Parts: sequence; C-alpha cells; structure tokens
Amino acid sequence: MRIEGANLGNLLERVVQMNMIIIEEMHEQRKQITEQQALISLHLSAHSSTTVSAVALPDPLSRSFNKINVKPKEYNGTNEENVVTWLTALEEIMANQLIHDDDRISLAVSLLGGTALQWFVNLKLKNQRPSSWNEFKEKVRWPLEKPC
Repeated sequence: MRIEGANLGNLLERVVQMNMIIIEEMHEQRKQITEQQALISLHLSAHSSTTVSAVALPDPLSRSFNKINVKPKEYNGTNEENVVTWLTALEEIMANQLIHDDDRISLAVSLLGGTALQWFVNLKLKNQRPSSWNEFKEKVRWPLEKPC
C-alpha cells in the first residue's frame, strides 16, 4: 500500500512538472509571436505610406478586443463562475469582432486560469486538445459546468 502511494506521489509530481513545462512553452510561444508581429509591423511601415508603430502592437488578444474596448473576463472554473455564461459572452464578443474559428480556441485558452487552465493542460497532455471551436465548447462545458 505504501509503495502505491509513493508511486502515485511520484506520478503526480511528474504531471505537475510537465504542466509547468507546457505553461512555460506557451508563454515563450506568445513572446515569439509578439516579436514576429513587431518585425512584420516594422517591415510594413518601411514599405508603406501608412506608418504602424511596433510599440503599438499589443498581444493578439488585446488587439482583437480593443476594437470595441471590451476584454472578456478570465474563466477559472470556480463555483462562483458559470461556464455557459462565460462562453456566451465570449462568443458574442468574438462574433462582433469577426474572429475566425481557428483563432477562437487560442483566444479562449488565453483567458483560462486556475482549475480551467489545468483542465486544458491535462487535455493537451492526453493529446485531446479540441480541434474546432464547437468541440472546445462541448469539452469545456462537461467537466466545468456549474448549476445556475
């Protein structure tokens, strides 16, 4: 019985370490994307009569939502939150901004925190990352949906 507990503890420790690595990789990818956007902006400003400041280029999430000066709330998967309400508000904003389905999952994941982010990291670890927006909505509702 003690051996099983030790093995479970080791397994849990490895999962936590893997989750931290994935989160670090996601932050690094976001940093690289922001740097690439700045380079593209500089390139465009050099070849265009319309100047675009590289400093004015925020992260993709802020740039998309700044058009209507609304940034959706983060979803943490707590008892006080309702995933259906969060998804509805998020979808409304995305529809108004004409955000393509391919970008919707990334934007939604950037708004996850706490238990909800852990849920998504676990999906990635199991190679079960949703491939479509509809699949994401179905999967996020199942483990996290709270009664109204």
